[in-house]
Formats: sequence, C-alpha cells, structure tokens
Amino acid sequence: MFGKYLSKEQLGKMAAQRAALGDAQVAAAQAEWPGLIAAVEAARAAGTPPADAGVFQLAVRWKELVALAVADDPEIAAGVRKMLAAEPSVLARPGFAPNMMELMAYVKAALAAGGVAWIGGNPA
Repeated sequence: MFGKYLSKEQLGKMAAQRAALGDAQVAAAQAEWPGLIAAVEAARAAGTPPADAGVFQLAVRWKELVALAVADDPEIAAGVRKMLAAEPSVLARPGFAPNMMELMAYVKAALAAGGVAWIGGNPA
C-alpha cells in the first residue's frame, strides 16, 4: 500500500533506513508504539493541554520514532500521512490507532508549543 503514496526512491530510502538500523532497533521501535500511542491518547482524553511538559516529552518521542521510520525525510512523512488519511484500514494495523490523525494533530500541537518543528522543519 505504501507504493501508492511513495515513490520507488522513497521506498528504497525507507528500506535502507531499516537495514541501517538493524532488526533489533526496528523491533524495539515497533514495540514502543503501542505504549506511546496509549500515553498520548490518555493525555488527550484527560484534556491535558498540548503545552504540558509531559505531553511535550511524549510528542518528542513520537517525532523521533516517526523520523526513524521515514528516514527523517519530510516528503516520506507527508506521503505516509496522506496514506493514513486516505486508507482508514491501515489504522487498524498494529502500531496505529483508529484516531491516529487526531493524535498526530495533538502531538504536532505539543511540538509547536515547545518550539520544535516537525520532521524536516515543517510545521505539519
């Protein structure tokens, strides 16, 4: 499904990133997602403002994990975001959440509140 939203070059860059990280680091990052998603969702559901220091720490880690997955490439990140918005079935897979787009908006608001840009310096 990624091929519908990313070029062959971008897919190759992601594959090279996974190879450079190695299986153990990729697995560790993948294993971290469910807990991070749950923590961000709990903060959002509790009405914790994005400017909260704890939410900011979660948002920074979210950004770090996304950057690992997309080889810190803003164009790849944008393609993945497009895929998530257009293909709701992807959100049912492990490492995602049905409300992922809302969580991403919350994370980006937390980053912005802390003066940190999204991947590649882009605000969104």
